[in-house]
Amino acid sequence: MVDASLAVGHVFPPCPCSYNARDAMLYALGIGCTVEGGDESELRYLYEKAEDFAPFPTMALALGFCGSVGHDAVPYPPPHGAMGQIPPGIPPIDPSMVLHAEQEITFKRRLPMPLQAPLQLCTTVVGLHSRGSGLLMTTEGTLTGADGVVYATTTEGTFLRGAGGGEKLSVGRALASPTIPTTPPSATRRSATSQDQALMFRLSGDYNPLHADPQLATMVGFERPILHGLCTLGFATRHVVAQTCPGESERLLRVGGRFSSPCVPGEILETQMWYVDQRGQVVECGDGSSCATCPVCRRGGAMAKLAGYSAGACVCPAGCCGGGGGGGGGGDFHVQFRTRVK
Repeated sequence: MVDASLAVGHVFPPCPCSYNARDAMLYALGIGCTVEGGDESELRYLYEKAEDFAPFPTMALALGFCGSVGHDAVPYPPPHGAMGQIPPGIPPIDPSMVLHAEQEITFKRRLPMPLQAPLQLCTTVVGLHSRGSGLLMTTEGTLTGADGVVYATTTEGTFLRGAGGGEKLSVGRALASPTIPTTPPSATRRSATSQDQALMFRLSGDYNPLHADPQLATMVGFERPILHGLCTLGFATRHVVAQTCPGESERLLRVGGRFSSPCVPGEILETQMWYVDQRGQVVECGDGSSCATCPVCRRGGAMAKLAGYSAGACVCPAGCCGGGGGGGGGGDFHVQFRTRVK
């Protein structure tokens, strides 16, 4: 029996989060950052002496897994913060039945490098909704510095398989479902994942054995270990940045994803992108470059939506929003994303 009055509004213990240059580079490798073909636009995420070395923005989503307990392997769910944890009011559940379903993050400031003091992630349960064979739990988080500066805000949907006992619940907030355009995409990017992609990405803190243990993956209904949703979202975000503002991820304002089907390491990830205006109407922008008459360029924003994984990302292709300060822009840029076997 679920007691939504106890679960919704529950605040998890604050999670201190620390990282170093090695963590940032390892995360970048985990989401496929590369200098393949001589393209050095992603070198700034891979080499600590590169000009303007910085963590790739979506690394903020992985910080709560390791917290500040060190950078050795940690248990899953981790003993700190909210990652993989179940709030009061929901009966205990096997961690293997907990799936990452949705994710959204708004970037307020770029992650500091070097980090002078641990950041802090505070997370609150804001919604419980019945979904098929389980419950969708929605949480909101705020990542702040020791001085109170906000670096990012997050909204996450976690699917608790088998939870709810057949009850029909709809309490609080849930992320809105995106609408994918039916017209041909304005741009497409593809990247191949390696057979070891999940094994590499898990080193950034998400040690859920579902992504590494073949026996466990089979036991919960998958043919073999699947790729982390956050890894897939990292690939898709890289595609959006590479298409709209290569090497300038600071212009990224918001990204989000719905993980509706699994990706298996070794498959090809394809991101399809539609340029749209603030009303969600598709606009043509020729070869994708900036122009004075393009609503996207004039409004300076984007919203990405990933199909299969639906997502949202705000960027400023023309630079007219002044970069990734968390404001400006406001137009929409849709990205449809799906995985295909290589």
